[in-house]
Amino acid sequence: NVAANGQLSLQDMPPIRAGVDALQFEIDNPLNLENSYLSKEDLAGIQGGNLHDGGVLKPISVSTPVLGVHTFDMGQNMVGWCRFHFHGPRGLGIYIRHAEVLAQPVDSTKQSYGGIYTENLRGATQTDSYILRGDPNGEIYEPRFTVHGFRYISVYGSPVGLSVNDVECPVVHSQTTVKGHFASSNPIINQIQHNVQWGQLGNSMS
Repeated sequence: NVAANGQLSLQDMPPIRAGVDALQFEIDNPLNLENSYLSKEDLAGIQGGNLHDGGVLKPISVSTPVLGVHTFDMGQNMVGWCRFHFHGPRGLGIYIRHAEVLAQPVDSTKQSYGGIYTENLRGATQTDSYILRGDPNGEIYEPRFTVHGFRYISVYGSPVGLSVNDVECPVVHSQTTVKGHFASSNPIINQIQHNVQWGQLGNSMS
């Protein structure tokens, strides 16, 4: 924590901590924090559907658009998170980004870069970061406090080549009761209906 006079100080804190008094949180108009916290009588349960397990998807392909970057294609948009099996030395940082589409081809060469497109995300980082502990048998990582909407995942920094077998992505959505069913003799119409239902489930996160 850097104090106003430029001096460096240490702060003892638990591994996971958030709030207005946490590090790197700026307060323009300081409040009386001592009396601002909610009591347990003020707290109520969230009104909404429980999260539903929508199964697990595996990537259909992986590419290496640039050295050190692995981009996975899940085959369709989904809402959830990914579980990775990493190998690497202790202290190595892994950076994971999520996106719905790939970047457009480079104008000068007309060749696809193959990286993910993130400009439409604006302030939403869609990012997970992980520091390896250096387990010689490998280690499993999955985020615990977030979900993402994506089709493509780019993994930066893995020292060992990742394959589709190293990634699986649980799908989740709010529990929803389906009130009807639609099917036709036209496979294109049926696919459109499936896409609409899949997209609606993904967007119904309480």
